Amino acid sequence: MSKSIFDSIENSSEFKESFKILLNNFINYIIENPDIFLFIEQFNNSPLYNKIPQEYYDDLYQLHDSFYQKGKEQNLLKDVSIYLLTVYTYYPVVQLIKTYFSGEVELTDSNIESVLQMSWDAIKV
Repeated sequence: MSKSIFDSIENSSEFKESFKILLNNFINYIIENPDIFLFIEQFNNSPLYNKIPQEYYDDLYQLHDSFYQKGKEQNLLKDVSIYLLTVYTYYPVVQLIKTYFSGEVELTDSNIESVLQMSWDAIKV
């Protein structure tokens, strides 16, 4: 999933545009792979999650961390931990997708754009 969401993000493109591409990739991956997404969600909330060595996650999140570090170095993102930037980036999207899966909300372009903008507003300087 991590590799998929970082597809098509150019190193030379503007960071905010890359951010929106990243979140759109995330949404598309979830919609196309709901079983994988729901498994990951369940696994991350299970006791098994803590049994995986930290080194595995370090390798897995290298693309992710360097992306956010780039935004911090460009003084575009708040000077907080990458963990907190991640929470305010992905949690709103995950909640939108969960309510979409449960039939509570439609996944319209307007809803997606609103969530993307709110996520950006939460982490930008």
